[in-house]
Amino acid sequence: MTRREEGPILRLLHRSGHKNLTDYEARIVEALADTIFPEDGPFAAGARTTGVVQYVDEYLDWIPQRERILIRCMFMLFEVDFAVFNPGVSNRFSAATPEERRRCLESWDRSSLYYRRSAFQALKGTILLAFLRHPDVQDQIGVRRGEVEIREHYEQMLARLDEAAEQATGEAPAEDPPAGDPGGVSPIPVVAEV
Repeated sequence: MTRREEGPILRLLHRSGHKNLTDYEARIVEALADTIFPEDGPFAAGARTTGVVQYVDEYLDWIPQRERILIRCMFMLFEVDFAVFNPGVSNRFSAATPEERRRCLESWDRSSLYYRRSAFQALKGTILLAFLRHPDVQDQIGVRRGEVEIREHYEQMLARLDEAAEQATGEAPAEDPPAGDPGGVSPIPVVAEV
């Protein structure tokens, strides 16, 4: 069966080269990241050059299944919500022009609806984590290469939080559920102020 014969649902689920993201989700992440950090933007490298899609795909491996599903749903929310809040233009974010995408994300950032602003902050945080790992970006913002390791940083931060909680309560913190436990809460915050 060829890709064309698969039908729209199976094409959405197709993976080639990504562990967690489908090809369709990877295109959405790329469109979102390119809009936030364009190749011709103020930084030496844009989202494509810095490998944001690959990092997001790896990042999804680090977090519990529940948060992995929520982040993937967030990407789809931006994709399909585009048609609802932007009538008369492309029906998908990933198919829109760069200017339409920019206006769309600005509307999310300034929305009177809390959930839209909150989702946009989560998106920016996720993309920013990936973008800041690239050596060219680190050089441009004055961070020595190898000095920033996001995952290590969060593990150290969690250890300090556990120590502070133990000192405050006199009790050892509860063990985190294993990664992939749908009932667990991710220790890695998704929302970041940009």
